[in-house]
Amino acid sequence: LKVTVSDRRGNPVSDIRPDEVTVREGGKPQRLAFFEPVAFREIVTGEEAPMEPAPVYDAEGGVTEGSVETVRPPKPVRRIVFVFDPRNSRMTARDEWRLAAQEWVREKKLPDDEVGVVVLRGLPDWSGPLTRDTSAVLNQLDRLDLHTGVPNRNRRNEMSDLIEQLQSLCSDTSGVRNSSAAASDMAEVGCAYEVSRPVLFEWSQQTLESTEVLRALSGQLAAIPGEKSVILFSEGMIDDPGQVIVNAMLNVFSYSQVDISSMKSRLAGERNYELVELHRTASAANVVFFTLDSRHANEGSNFSNLERTSAMTTGMLGVNPWREMYDATRGTLSALAYATGGRPFYGPDDLPEKIDKAAGLFYGVYSLGYYRSDPDSARGKVAVKIDRKKLVLEYDKKPRRQAHQPRMAELDMVVG
Repeated sequence: LKVTVSDRRGNPVSDIRPDEVTVREGGKPQRLAFFEPVAFREIVTGEEAPMEPAPVYDAEGGVTEGSVETVRPPKPVRRIVFVFDPRNSRMTARDEWRLAAQEWVREKKLPDDEVGVVVLRGLPDWSGPLTRDTSAVLNQLDRLDLHTGVPNRNRRNEMSDLIEQLQSLCSDTSGVRNSSAAASDMAEVGCAYEVSRPVLFEWSQQTLESTEVLRALSGQLAAIPGEKSVILFSEGMIDDPGQVIVNAMLNVFSYSQVDISSMKSRLAGERNYELVELHRTASAANVVFFTLDSRHANEGSNFSNLERTSAMTTGMLGVNPWREMYDATRGTLSALAYATGGRPFYGPDDLPEKIDKAAGLFYGVYSLGYYRSDPDSARGKVAVKIDRKKLVLEYDKKPRRQAHQPRMAELDMVVG
């Protein structure tokens, strides 16, 4: 797994030694295999960096030429790719992201940084190649079109629309029940299922298309040696739309009416497999995702009249579908960041500062491997500890188990 190490202020820590690291899984200590900074693997620099010549010793151990100072490798070039996801976001957020990226490029970009700009459409739409030219990057961002042909994607409104349809088309508000209450319940829930199927297909297809284009982008970046930091501006995807729809139904109908397990089975459309494959592709390509979701935490609160009138029902049932929608879309971003060694950022405040922290953590990402004491046992929670004070470690605490046996895998290849 990948581990991001920073201090309390969010600055990267790049000098951790393997002997300072301990790993536990399920509470049991594990034997460390390696712990190395990802940024210095396959170092690529734009120019040959001057280095002190290596020392040459004579038979008596004296230095005849060169320097006894440690020969340090050249500092790797930061490669930062701004990726904008308009298909899963509101129009207002898209402009905020672009302005924040422009401010970071003007104020914080280092001369050697190579920056790229990508918009997620049917394929990764590059505005230009990776470049160190600050003015070229600013020009790319200035010309960026994040609105044409891309509808406003407001997840809270989509949830409200679904609940309105369920209430108006399927819920019996007349107070008159059929002769058989069970038959009435079955008719209402059957109606809800038919109403929800197009929504399920749309949400599931959106997630599938988004993961496929992000995998294609990871495959393109695999052609560039070394680590690449992707700063993904997005409001998230829905990994399990069937569960989100069931939550909406439970806001309209009672638990006695909705057979949750049966409905989840009928509304099968989860995309967890595709998301896991995206994580694996990105990790193999040395791509680290830092996700930036500028929605406010109160996105899951009750705002509209519909949401306020549903608040009492929500309180009784313990299900707030707007909050569940927010948590589902936010969760996909967190999982992508932690699985690839990055970290997620949330909230609308200080976006340029968040971009700067994400870019700086390029030097604080480590690759960690360990030998499982019981390879055949179920996966336990992983705990990594570093023998230093005031460090912040971020990683996937429940990494998915990798198969030990060889297996067929898809190949993403770029020919240049």
